[in-house]
Parts: sequence; structure tokens; C-alpha cells
Amino acid sequence: MVMERAESTSAERVTGISNLTYDLLTLLQNKLEAITAYEVYKQDAQEAGNARALSIFEHCQDVDRALVNKLRRLLADELGASLAEDEHKERGTPVQRGGDLSSIRSDEVVDDASEDSFPASDPPSFSGTTV
Repeated sequence: MVMERAESTSAERVTGISNLTYDLLTLLQNKLEAITAYEVYKQDAQEAGNARALSIFEHCQDVDRALVNKLRRLLADELGASLAEDEHKERGTPVQRGGDLSSIRSDEVVDDASEDSFPASDPPSFSGTTV
């Protein structure tokens, strides 16, 4: 369980989707699949002539439909808040946008830039003769 939570925290960083949003999306998907399954169950109950079972399946379907509507509203709020937070982060200060560079030495930056530009930084060859 601890490992699963660590993986989900990492997944949140990688995907940009919060665990709560993922959970709400998963629950919505499960409820939608259940609503569809109840149609099959209701048909089976009708064919078997079992009115009590049919009534239970109809009730479950109605409850899940109500939950789907609540989930949709909650998800819309959650996604709206998440998008607003993302926009705020994108407009942050230069340090927030580029990260904290205080731990990097300036000579490291120059050395890295030099290595990255090789061979473009090499001077043109010069033979010293004229034609």
C-alpha cells in the first residue's frame, strides 16, 4: 500500500493530474459502466419474471445516475480549479518558471554550454598558405 501511494504521488507529478481528479474520473467511469450493465440485468429480470429483482436494478440505476450528475459537477469544479492553478504557475516569477539556479556554479553553466555547442564553437581551420 505504501508503494502504491508513492507510485501515485510520482504519477501525479508526471501526468499533471491530481490523485483526487484521477479518483473522480475513475469513479465516474465505473458508475457509467454500472448504469449500462443494469440494462442487461433488468432485461434478465424481466425475462425471468422477477419484479423484485427488476425493481432493485432500476433503483440501483437511478441512484448511480444521480451520482453521475454529482460527479460531473464536482469534476467540472475540480478541473476548473486545477486549470486556474496551472495558469497561475505558468505566470510565476522567472525563478518559478525556470527553476532555482542558485545551486549551479557559473563556471558549470559556461562549461556545459561549451560542451553542448561542440563542434560549432571550433574555429575554422587555417593553413597559413595562400593560393
